[in-house]
Amino acid sequence: KEIVVDENNPNYSSADGVLYDKDKTILIGWPTAKGNVDILPSVATIGDWALAFCIALRSVSMPSVTTIGDNAFFSCDILKSVSIPSAITIGDNAFSYCDGLTSVDMPASVTMIGDWAFSYCDGLTEVYCHWEEPLECEPDFEDEVLMNAILYVPDGCVDAYRAVKPWSEFANIEEGGYSGIADTPQPEVTVKGIDGAISIEGGDGTASAPVVEVYSAGGGCVYRGTDSSIGGLGHGIYVVRVGGMVQKVAL
Repeated sequence: KEIVVDENNPNYSSADGVLYDKDKTILIGWPTAKGNVDILPSVATIGDWALAFCIALRSVSMPSVTTIGDNAFFSCDILKSVSIPSAITIGDNAFSYCDGLTSVDMPASVTMIGDWAFSYCDGLTEVYCHWEEPLECEPDFEDEVLMNAILYVPDGCVDAYRAVKPWSEFANIEEGGYSGIADTPQPEVTVKGIDGAISIEGGDGTASAPVVEVYSAGGGCVYRGTDSSIGGLGHGIYVVRVGGMVQKVAL
């Protein structure tokens, strides 16, 4: 149920039982019987086959992932929802045979969806697309999905989607319907290491300030809050997630 890597291994590392490369920017392997775990904010790539056949995985949040490899979630039978707000490329067969998947959200950042990325995802009832100009691709949605699922598109873009495959094959295309799924504007912030502390410029330390998450090089969350200056962390490399961005800081 978990993968443990010696901290002295020069090529690989682990956190919460999951296998990563040494810098924790690539997720390589997820034990098939392991349940839900938030993917580290330092991860930019989900490797090929990394989470395939994970029988206990119901939902996954990938806040900073830009690349989802081929077959990355192949046959995750009970996976129901996926959040990929920063995705750029989705590989071939990435979500094939995810029978339990009911909803998928495609942010405007996505520039490539691989062949058969959603083949045999019979349970899809909602597909959200944020491109104003529809992306041409061949994800191979099932006929049942094309007939019964609702494709939600940006306001004023229905006609554009009706002109481009595979989106034109959906029987039900509607505007909007994003209800918490659309991107929310975030306050502009900058992150710096100053005098042994992490400084967040743009946050004001109030409840309305952007939430800051700080992770150690080992993958553990060492701070979560809205302070604009975070001290007492010790020397080392930290990964800071705030305002929709992720940045490494050395103290």
